[in-house]
Amino acid sequence: QWASVGLMPGAQRALLHLQESGIPLALASSTTAKALALKITNHTLLASKVNGGVFDTVITGESVSKGKPSPDIFLAAMKASGVTMDPKRVIVIEDSPAGVQAALAANMRVIAVPCPMPGGKKTDRSEYDGATSIISCLYDWRPDEVGLPAFKDLVGEVIPIDPWFAKGPVVKGFGRGSKSLGIPNAGWASRGNDPTVYPTALSVGWNPHFDSAEAGETESHSSNGKTLEPWLLHEFGFDFYGEELRLVVCGYIRPEAPFTTMEALIERIREDATQTNLALGMIGGSNDSHTTNNLRDHARHKFLKPEGWGEPTKKFLMRPTSILMSVIAIVSMLSIRNGPDGALLFPLGSVRDMGSHLFGGFYSFRFAVWSGFCLHMLQAAIVVKSALQSNLGIVNALKWGALTIFCGFSALSTVLLYGRSFIVKPLQSKASASSSPSSLTTEPQPPLVSSAVESEVTPQKTTAVKKRKKSGSKKNKQNVVSS
Repeated sequence: QWASVGLMPGAQRALLHLQESGIPLALASSTTAKALALKITNHTLLASKVNGGVFDTVITGESVSKGKPSPDIFLAAMKASGVTMDPKRVIVIEDSPAGVQAALAANMRVIAVPCPMPGGKKTDRSEYDGATSIISCLYDWRPDEVGLPAFKDLVGEVIPIDPWFAKGPVVKGFGRGSKSLGIPNAGWASRGNDPTVYPTALSVGWNPHFDSAEAGETESHSSNGKTLEPWLLHEFGFDFYGEELRLVVCGYIRPEAPFTTMEALIERIREDATQTNLALGMIGGSNDSHTTNNLRDHARHKFLKPEGWGEPTKKFLMRPTSILMSVIAIVSMLSIRNGPDGALLFPLGSVRDMGSHLFGGFYSFRFAVWSGFCLHMLQAAIVVKSALQSNLGIVNALKWGALTIFCGFSALSTVLLYGRSFIVKPLQSKASASSSPSSLTTEPQPPLVSSAVESEVTPQKTTAVKKRKKSGSKKNKQNVVSS
């Protein structure tokens, strides 16, 4: 199953950044060349440059007599790269304790990125003693701290990421207070049958861990699954238990961290809200308007829309104006088909006579009918374009276009209303932290374990969402595997 394993979060970003910065790169893997080829089947980025990847040098287990924690493989990679600098200037990124010890034995600096443990079990960081730094994922790495070029893609403190999606019903849940949350990611959310989209900050992890649960018996709160804690940055003034909550996550802010006081935690959460709104273009001050616009475009994703949203409904079809416009359009076109004197079925003849009288003659009446038809066709073209721009899909766009031919402005105004419903609700006060975050729990998944740039824990489907208001435990140390 190696070929189906994804890259670690942030791995592609880090490798491409280093390559673009002209930093020599080597891959030192204890695995065999044959096994490595299987691992990178769908990730040519991890191949050597001659095979379309980013690495100047690739060293596998057969190249050395001793594997990690022996330093041989890293020293061999350095030699094969033609690098003659002091090993202390070499940076190794590792996910295993043995790899960390190997890098230290080679007198190199090492960034440890421990593999996620099954079920969110805490990593024993003592196994990585001596590492230059220990981070939860490569999105947390700051290359400028070790003398390498800094990343250039941050919007404020937010790192744009490929979006991922989650949804589930709002339920009453664990009873833990919302003030005990960390908020390390940014994205968009919508709820229930309302297509309105709200900026959202959220925490992601294996059911937020504390030093102990309120009962003092476990570090887990009611669930052993992965948990999302979304905070919709809007004051609703009411609860919406039972409604579906939909999330598109498109930015990474920071890892979760322990706080010594509740005040420090709340202050950091408010800053997370500010950074979310800054990156998503809800407040001014973004340092990269192009990236901000790209992040804002995710608010238009069809995933955020309620099921069946955008389809012509029975309510629309039964609207008096829709019925009246359709009848007028159909009867008027039928009444002019046989000329001014041709025989017509009742009541078409009467309609033709009435129209001719009102417009001063049959031909004037026919011109008015055809003008109305052409106007409806123009409106239909506008409707199809607007529907596609509003992400209603090609099928719904064509349905609305056909209805507009008969219903005219009634259908046009409805589709334009769909387009306006994409408007994101602004934050009522800058970085307000008074509204309560919600919680969204996902089913457990088996961990995917591989080397530092060859594994990923991906979001799973959502089974529950909850909204909480009461304050819970004051213990706030958290350890989260985030993606």
